[in-house]
Amino acid sequence: LLARGRSALAELQRRSPTTTGSGARQRLIAMLRRIDALAAAPLIVRALVQGELTGPDATEELAALATRNAASELHSIAFATTASDDVRRIAIQQLATLSPANAAGLLPLLGQGSMLLRRVSIQGAAKAPLADLMHAADAPDTTSGDVWQALRLGLERATTAEQLAGVSLATKHLASAATWEVQARLVGLCAAFGDDSTLHAVAAQANVRSSATLRLWLVRHAANNPRAFTTLLSLLDDTDPGVRAQASESIAAYLRRGGVASATSGPWIAEGARDQVSTALASRLGSDSWALVRRAAARTLAVNCGNAAVPALRSAIERDTNVEVQLDALDALVACDASAAEAVVIATWSNTSRSAELRERAVALGARQPKLIARLRQQLRAWRAATSDADAQALRLAQKAAVELGRAGATMPAHRAAIRTDLLDALGDSAYPEIVAAAITGLAELGELCGPANNAILAKYLRSDDQMVVLAAKQAIARCKPQANSE
Repeated sequence: LLARGRSALAELQRRSPTTTGSGARQRLIAMLRRIDALAAAPLIVRALVQGELTGPDATEELAALATRNAASELHSIAFATTASDDVRRIAIQQLATLSPANAAGLLPLLGQGSMLLRRVSIQGAAKAPLADLMHAADAPDTTSGDVWQALRLGLERATTAEQLAGVSLATKHLASAATWEVQARLVGLCAAFGDDSTLHAVAAQANVRSSATLRLWLVRHAANNPRAFTTLLSLLDDTDPGVRAQASESIAAYLRRGGVASATSGPWIAEGARDQVSTALASRLGSDSWALVRRAAARTLAVNCGNAAVPALRSAIERDTNVEVQLDALDALVACDASAAEAVVIATWSNTSRSAELRERAVALGARQPKLIARLRQQLRAWRAATSDADAQALRLAQKAAVELGRAGATMPAHRAAIRTDLLDALGDSAYPEIVAAAITGLAELGELCGPANNAILAKYLRSDDQMVVLAAKQAIARCKPQANSE
């Protein structure tokens, strides 16, 4: 029949309804496609809808339908509830790529089906003309938040005037939104594109509903909105700690994205406003009763080092009772002003009353500062010599310093030889296998244990009675193998 070509087409089509075996139907579809792909389309659609074509075969057929611009067939498959989610997903995606008008045909699907289908329907419908999206969102029978999410995605490619029109429509519907899902989608749209006056009104509406979750949604989605600066700043004082913390995080994201001048719009905030941000964050860091808020404020100060940042961070390192806040503040201080942080870093790793975690962080940060390498080498020798009575954390800090100095030496050629000498000397601390193991790791980081000349050294430590030392030697050998292969 295939050899007869088009003259066999009618016979093949007549046989189609009575051909029930999946293998036979697939061969029949393949023959029809080779003779006349257009004539085969109804049979292909039926096979896809009824699950007779799956996997790569289904993907191939759906791609072929899209190539032929078979919008009607793809639409039928996308809306067929008997088809598998995977087949419907591909049909939706293919249909949305054909034209904005075909994407608009997906609007009735919004809010229906599994989460997978809802996601791809939102993404597909978002490519529809904005007028169609606005009309669907404003329809009185719209009850799904997916319509508003599709509109939000569509507005990303719109003009500022169109975005503000979308915000106006969303605020009109916010007061009457009955479900949390719809409220969240509306708030997210307003947060993404609204100006500060609109966002303050939306935040007030969320307060009326006593919904910290909606305010959290607002502050999270406003991070990429260049018109949302004062809203983000005001929410640093929200009554809910989660909102306050997210406000700090969103301000950090806002500053990272818009804090520098672009060719088109310039910076998102005036340079003078950075001190205003710094002052507000410093207040949160110094006075908030919630550690998660203080941590978020410290991390954001690392992005916005205004006049108030360094004093606030130093105070948090010295006085905050939460070690995680202290750690974030120390990181931020170094990021803000490494020179000003040098004395704090040294004081922190030297202070026996501070937590081991904070002192170790100071060691790690100090090892990244070339000016502090000599001091850290001196401190390593002091910790190795210290008794447990003098500094209960000396052993732990000596281990940390050995490893961090090894890493530092690998990137600082001027200090490499001196660090190598110190670490080789530390190998002699046989009474403290922890230090020996750390010295081996540090030398491996430095790249000083590879090659035949060091085989005897590694062999010695592979025979050690201490498993910590043996493990460090094995890891050093493992580090050398990739290097040997590359050479």
